[in-house]
Amino acid sequence: EEISMQKKMIYLRQNKLDKAVAEVEKLIEWKPNKVRYYLELAELYSINGQDEKARDVYDRAREVDPDNGYIQMTIGKDHFNKQEYREALSNFAIAFADPEVDIDEKIMVLIKIFDVTEKESELRPEVLPLLHALEQAHGDDPKTYAMKGDYLLRDEKKIEARAAFRKAIDLGGNLFPIWSEVLILNLELEDYESLAKEGDQAIDLFPSQASNYIMAAFGYYQLDDYESCIERCEEGILYSAANTFLKIQFFSTMGDAYHELGDHEKSDENYESCLKIDPDNSSVLNNYAYYLSLRNENLGRAKEMSERSIELEPDNDTFEDTYAWILFQMGDYDNALIWIEKALANGSANSGTVVEHYGDILFMLGRKEEAMEQWQKAKELGGASDALDQKLIDKGL
Repeated sequence: EEISMQKKMIYLRQNKLDKAVAEVEKLIEWKPNKVRYYLELAELYSINGQDEKARDVYDRAREVDPDNGYIQMTIGKDHFNKQEYREALSNFAIAFADPEVDIDEKIMVLIKIFDVTEKESELRPEVLPLLHALEQAHGDDPKTYAMKGDYLLRDEKKIEARAAFRKAIDLGGNLFPIWSEVLILNLELEDYESLAKEGDQAIDLFPSQASNYIMAAFGYYQLDDYESCIERCEEGILYSAANTFLKIQFFSTMGDAYHELGDHEKSDENYESCLKIDPDNSSVLNNYAYYLSLRNENLGRAKEMSERSIELEPDNDTFEDTYAWILFQMGDYDNALIWIEKALANGSANSGTVVEHYGDILFMLGRKEEAMEQWQKAKELGGASDALDQKLIDKGL
């Protein structure tokens, strides 16, 4: 066998295809049940553009072993390279069901199919049997579920994708990219308990990855555990020296958390740290300005920051509400009315906070009946301030 294969290579270098083919045919005649020889022969024809002869050899191989996964995989790759995708998927489905075919080879095929189905989306449903077959054949391999998660995530099936990534982790796939996908999905699904818990687990496994700390911190923030949030930020910022985006995230999150704890000095310090890194971070400018307006402090600086945030993101209803409220605190009720109505028109009509602000501005302009209507609407929407009920009882007095 070894000599025949060497002779085949020599003939190929001499461009003597017929003699190379003859050497492989000798091997087939010697051992007609050995599938590998048929695949060698088919590949010879295929790489030399003789596709019909290659397919005839594939048919001969299937007669020898019709359920052989390697045969189906090779035929599928041939179809795939010729962009005959449906035929390829049909062959791959058989190959994927064969546990003898190496999982890494199947994963490489799925990666190529993923790229193709990004554009040819009508083929996506036909990939599902491959994923199912992969799971049946290699259900104890974390790569199976990591790949399945990628496909589910691409199809916006976030809950199912997260379950697949978690399964990969449970089977030993403790890779940082898989954990990152789980944490991002926790965030997108607004599952903050899991975000905090699994964020901490990711920190234990990958203590030098700063992104794990910000994820855990955000989970704790949403759970109103501001001390734990700050603790994760202080730990994580040590690993974010080269990542200015994450540094800003850490400082701004601590600014928010210290605000909630009523430690305004530390809150302001963290916002100032953000703005030293990125003076035009619109979200930080808005949040810092809004918190100053709530405290009725440093309104001149608050107004400047709010104006800049609106310049950076025109028609952002949240930013417009902030600017309106700063003007309200400064006693400029006419202009406050203009900006609160812009915020309402641009998407804040269902925000209890913004509608309450609208009522406050109307009240200060002497339009008390309209103010009462807006306050009542804010109560129905929810999310307004604790003072709203008293305003309704006292009719703003």
